[in-house]
Amino acid sequence: MTSNWTLLAWLLAANSALSLTLAYWVYADARRNRRPALKWAAAAFIIGSLFGAPGGPLCYYARYQAIEREHHPVFWPALCAFFSIPGYIAFWTYDDCKGRQMNTTLWPAAALVLSLPAFAPWLVFQILYVALRPPVKKQTMTVEMTRSRYEKQRLLEPLDGFLLRVNNLKRYFPVRSGVFSQVRAHVKAVDDISLFIKPAETLGLVGESGCGKTTLGRCILRLIPLTEGRVIFDGLPLELLSDSEMRVMRKEMQVIFQDPFGSLNPRMTVENIIGEPMTVHKLAEGKERRERVIQLLNRVGLSEEHLDRYPHEFSGGQRQRIGIARALALKPRFIVCDEPVSALDVSIQAQVINLLKDLQKEYGLAYLFIAHDLRVVENISDRVAVMYLGKIAELASSEELYRSPRHPYTVALMSAIPIPDPERKRKRIILPGDVPSPINPPPGCSFHPRCFNALPVCSVVIPGLIEHTSGHFFACHNPVPPR
Repeated sequence: MTSNWTLLAWLLAANSALSLTLAYWVYADARRNRRPALKWAAAAFIIGSLFGAPGGPLCYYARYQAIEREHHPVFWPALCAFFSIPGYIAFWTYDDCKGRQMNTTLWPAAALVLSLPAFAPWLVFQILYVALRPPVKKQTMTVEMTRSRYEKQRLLEPLDGFLLRVNNLKRYFPVRSGVFSQVRAHVKAVDDISLFIKPAETLGLVGESGCGKTTLGRCILRLIPLTEGRVIFDGLPLELLSDSEMRVMRKEMQVIFQDPFGSLNPRMTVENIIGEPMTVHKLAEGKERRERVIQLLNRVGLSEEHLDRYPHEFSGGQRQRIGIARALALKPRFIVCDEPVSALDVSIQAQVINLLKDLQKEYGLAYLFIAHDLRVVENISDRVAVMYLGKIAELASSEELYRSPRHPYTVALMSAIPIPDPERKRKRIILPGDVPSPINPPPGCSFHPRCFNALPVCSVVIPGLIEHTSGHFFACHNPVPPR
């Protein structure tokens, strides 16, 4: 007797939980389609409770999938319900008969037949819900629609010939400790950075590990939220965009990650990896998507035979090419290249760099190229920004920066570049100490404890990033004389 009451209590609890889940799903769907959400949710809960909710979530999910895939919205949920609710009853009857040593074929079959009428109200509810709901015309949001809306609200920023402009961007990560996880300090990963990128231009970003290069790139793409500052892409202030509007902007802004293996899903084939963005943004499906994936593979130096392979079947250089093809799938205008060649051999690095330059000429792409190798940055960049402890130390054209660096930190970095001539030797500048903690940076100029050109004022006053000559910015109280 106790087991029967336990089984009944378990069934009632499961039925209530599943009914609440069904009511929530119906409530959310009704709100999206501007229907009386509370009424539909209450009706779903009552019907689910009275007539068996175990098949309810399955029915609702089947209906949702049927509508998304343009199949019949009533037949498939009805089929799922037919096999779910009576199936549960038949299984429980079978299990009980087996324990009581009764006929395990006759009684479950009878329970299955007798439970079918209980399914009728649920089927009626599904039919009425689909039939009475007015058709909703889905309107795909575009970048032009977003621009038009912000233009009406007078929130668009002037372009001034720039594709991307970053103004006073900050990103602080809180450090919590104690019983109540109170904020004790902040890691100043990006601290008041301003820069710009023109169309079809490459801005190189260099600096030591931990200086905030990757964090800056992710903030620009709004993969992580900003603490302060503004990111303006093609006149649109990205920090003001909603999640749905930002999802549309992802077509314009893409990223190539540093790790060519960790950034690819090991359970997906190359066709699905590259084609997934097209499916998400509803640009291509089926045969058309496959053809576009083949075109992208051919463009990055791979072939059609690689379509059905998995990431572990490729070398590092080939995986990075797959990542590049995925970034190009949506035809973006701006790509953040987060150290795309740091994990590759020198010969493969040259191939990938040449590929990126060819793609830039062909598609008019703008790059933020993050790297450690100063020679690679010199080869691909139009302008170079040197970053130290969350701040821009120097910014100039590639030719000007490599010819005449002015900031002492930039001079020290340049002295570490190897010269491919055994007869020539360069004076190596060894910086004393370690990079200060971004939680507690030194006062004044953050580089002054390691600087060979420091003055007393450097430990007191923070230097601003000032344009000293045309296009050459650096933040230093005592710069190195020009060459």
